[in-house]
Amino acid sequence: MQKLLYITAIAVGVTSSVVGIGLFLFFSLSTEGRSLASLENVVLASHYGQFVGGFFGTILSIVAAFLLFATLLNQSMTNARVAFESNFYRMMDYHFHHIASLNVRHVRASSAAESWEIVTGNRAFIVFRLHLERLLHSMREINGLLDLELDDDEIVDIACVAFYYGLEEENRQFLTEKLARYPRNDQMVQRLLDSKNRRLRHDREHVGRSNQTNLGSYFRNMYHMIKYVDTRRFLSVREKQRYVNVLRAQLSNAELWLLYFNVTSRFGRKWLEHQYVLRYQLIRNLPRGFCKPFDHTRTFPMQYEDDDE
Repeated sequence: MQKLLYITAIAVGVTSSVVGIGLFLFFSLSTEGRSLASLENVVLASHYGQFVGGFFGTILSIVAAFLLFATLLNQSMTNARVAFESNFYRMMDYHFHHIASLNVRHVRASSAAESWEIVTGNRAFIVFRLHLERLLHSMREINGLLDLELDDDEIVDIACVAFYYGLEEENRQFLTEKLARYPRNDQMVQRLLDSKNRRLRHDREHVGRSNQTNLGSYFRNMYHMIKYVDTRRFLSVREKQRYVNVLRAQLSNAELWLLYFNVTSRFGRKWLEHQYVLRYQLIRNLPRGFCKPFDHTRTFPMQYEDDDE
């Protein structure tokens, strides 16, 4: 809107200048104009000067007003862009500071020390992926055992609920309520708890912890960064894409993997409403088959990086 006003102000100013100069030359170069402007009759020349000053002076004032408005508007847009970039990169710094502060236990215990390695920073997303993969696998098995006939998106949603809120006995009622939309939800929760305990006993794998604190902040920060870019009216579509690409270029495959499942579940409702994944092709670098047995190319059809090879 501001850009349109700026262009309009410049156009009006230039048009008024051209019209004013054209009229001035027309009157000045006409036979009557030359006679009035001559010094043979000082009185007539004085009246002609007053006429020129009053008529063309008004036009020049209009031109000056529009050009001043255009200048102020251009300065305002420049200041808005400077403020936007400052805020955007500050949000980026905060986002990556949050990633650097991540501190999670590995899914599988070390066979030698019988303890869980502490994984920090960007490597934590590999652990998050392993954790959610186990829950997705368990949920696919439960779907078959209970003959629930859930589709892939429903399986993802249930697994993500368990992944975010954790699988603990004292959490059973809460999980059951969160999964109230599904049939036999109480049996599903019990089976998930049994699967978690079985993995812990036999494989020394802990897949029951809550990840909401870490990943809830991570995805909210990312969402608000993209929303901040998307809602800036003074940015063109190409400029918005360029800024979001700066963020997308920093995402590892493990982060893209988690982003896909997060957006597919109930936790990605706002992402889907605004179509950020498709509009900015956020997961175009995710290799085909990387989410097997789930197909991210079906859920989000776009030009993937693999297609360019």
